Amino acid sequence: YPNANIKRIKEITNIARETISFDKPEQAKEYYNTLTILAIKQPNDKSGLEVIGFLINERKKIETIMPEIQNP
Repeated sequence: YPNANIKRIKEITNIARETISFDKPEQAKEYYNTLTILAIKQPNDKSGLEVIGFLINERKKIETIMPEIQNP
C-alpha cells in the first residue's frame, strides 16, 4: 500500500518471513515478488524511501538464502 507505515510493514514482514518454508520455493518466490510490488507502490518521498530501503534489504535476505530466486 502507498504511504504504508514503516513500523507496521516491519512487523508484518517479520511475521511473513518466519512463516515461509524455504523447502517450498514457490512460497519464497511469492514473498519476494510481494516485497517488490510493495516497494514499487511507495511514494518518492522521505517516508517512502525508508520503506523502500527496508523492503530491498528484505529482498536481499531472500536472495542470500536462495540465490536462484533472482532468475526467472
